[in-house]
Amino acid sequence: MRRLACTVALVVGATAAPAHADRYEATLSGGLHGGLARVAQAGAAAVTVPTFGGSLRLAHAWRNELAWDVQLAGGLTQPATSADVAAVIQGRPAQGDVTRRTATGAIQLGAELRLGSRRIPTLRLALGPQVRHRPSASIGPLDTLPAETTVDALASLGLGLDVRLDAHLLVGVVVEAAHAQPLGGGDPLDVVVLSLRVSYAWYPRIWSPTW
Repeated sequence: MRRLACTVALVVGATAAPAHADRYEATLSGGLHGGLARVAQAGAAAVTVPTFGGSLRLAHAWRNELAWDVQLAGGLTQPATSADVAAVIQGRPAQGDVTRRTATGAIQLGAELRLGSRRIPTLRLALGPQVRHRPSASIGPLDTLPAETTVDALASLGLGLDVRLDAHLLVGVVVEAAHAQPLGGGDPLDVVVLSLRVSYAWYPRIWSPTW
């Protein structure tokens, strides 16, 4: 009888207790994203084009509601055409339309607010450096605009929803807006994307208590 009473008490306690599935949890996430990028070119109006890319993220939750993370991400825009670009090529002026892609690679440190255990609304703020490259392109009939590589300060804000399928697997969707400003001056890059991600969750012993 005493064993039965203890069993009932444990079951009731387990069902009544709040979920703590996020505390000490680590996740490794891979994602694909697509959206729009606003590409600026000196001497011309900004152009909006589609962009696509992917990301890899490692996160660890210190509390049920808060996790830190580090993320690697890359993106590539579709060709953007800037009209009537004015430039100086080898000491002489040149003017014409310029068409080229923009490729990016970034590493960011982020903090994510996680409000749930199975269905998990998320709000993430991240900062970090980004390398941006634009290849050389023709400008006018005779001249070539040289390739450009810049280092940006990148800030992003994401709003999403993760769904826990079992103890280890989560799937999610995130809407993210990012602004990249070249260090030392230059043209900014603004991106809004929709990301789909899959995450694997576990509890590393080096970060979590033994239970």
